[in-house]
Order: sequence, then C-alpha cells, then structure tokens
Amino acid sequence: MTGQTGDAERQAPLCMICENPRPEGIHICGHFLCAECEEEIVRTNVEDEKYPYFITRMKRVWQLKKDA
Repeated sequence: MTGQTGDAERQAPLCMICENPRPEGIHICGHFLCAECEEEIVRTNVEDEKYPYFITRMKRVWQLKKDA
C-alpha cells in the first residue's frame, strides 16, 4: 500500500505556496493552490506576520504569467 500513496503524491500537483504535492486544491491562472494553504490564507488576518509571505507567494501567479 505504501507504493500507492507514493504514486498518488508523484501525480499530485505542487502547491505554489507550500511546494508540496497535494491531491486537492484549486488552479489559478495555471498555478495550483492546495486546499490546506487556501484555508490558511483565508483565515490569516492582514496583521498576521505570515500574511506578507502569502502575498509574496501569490505574486508569482502574475509574475510567471507576465514572463511567459
């Protein structure tokens, strides 16, 4: 059974925030955002110290799209 989990993780897209393969999430302009990171972003207050990190990672959507 361990091999099945590894195969599933290899096929799962990489999250643009945590950079881990995740089976569930959303695609934004060709980039993948896992469900866990999406939840954390939605719950994060703008005054939270992690908020700028999320902004920086999300900017990649527009930067990579612009460069393409």
